[in-house]
Amino acid sequence: MTQSSEERRLRRIASSYNRDAERLGQRHRLAWEDLLVVEEAFGFCAYCHIELELGGGTFDHAIPLDRGGPNAGYNLVRCCYKCQREKGTKTPEEYAAYRSLIVTCAMCGKAFRPRWNEWQAGRGRLCSRRCAALKRWS
Repeated sequence: MTQSSEERRLRRIASSYNRDAERLGQRHRLAWEDLLVVEEAFGFCAYCHIELELGGGTFDHAIPLDRGGPNAGYNLVRCCYKCQREKGTKTPEEYAAYRSLIVTCAMCGKAFRPRWNEWQAGRGRLCSRRCAALKRWS
């Protein structure tokens, strides 16, 4: 039996997700067919809504595995690579808040998007190291 390149790609992704889930102590396992169902059902990015070609884009656990989300087909969505990298381990609600988060730098007035972890920790109010140094010396 010969595998198509798409089947090989989906098998690699499912295997990677299963390894991550096993490392976190989860028993759910994904089959490549689960990914195929998700890929065929969603023709757009779940977060920014751009159209994705079949075989394009990637998958994302809506509720991240390390935040208690299951490694199951109903927790998977298709998304573009940019959204997957930006979302990281945020929940969908946190990611929506992050996408709309624009802060004005307290020193120079520049509008920017801080790193999520810094913002959550009460930092991320300055746009650069330069502005942070200026604030320390003023």
